[in-house]
Amino acid sequence: MLPKAGHPSPPPELPDLTEWARSALRWLADEVTRRTEGQTQSPWLDAKEASAYTRIPYETFRKLAKDIPRHRYSEQGWVYCRNELDAWLSADANRYWEDT
Repeated sequence: MLPKAGHPSPPPELPDLTEWARSALRWLADEVTRRTEGQTQSPWLDAKEASAYTRIPYETFRKLAKDIPRHRYSEQGWVYCRNELDAWLSADANRYWEDT
């Protein structure tokens, strides 16, 4: 049956994706568990890890290091706390938007 002039045709029947979504979420949860099994999530990062965590290129991160909250670990270097990095990034982003 054709729709009458000026009346839209009904939308096509869409498949129910609920079961597929549940299956995908179960797989994702299992995969995350498998990949992180036995790992402890320390809040402390060395400079290379902190650079990767913040997604700031390592050389740029080293140049910014004096402005980033850090703690002396030993003569070999500094460590950075994830929570402090998050706060620093947020404050830095706020300063950027205030300046523009």
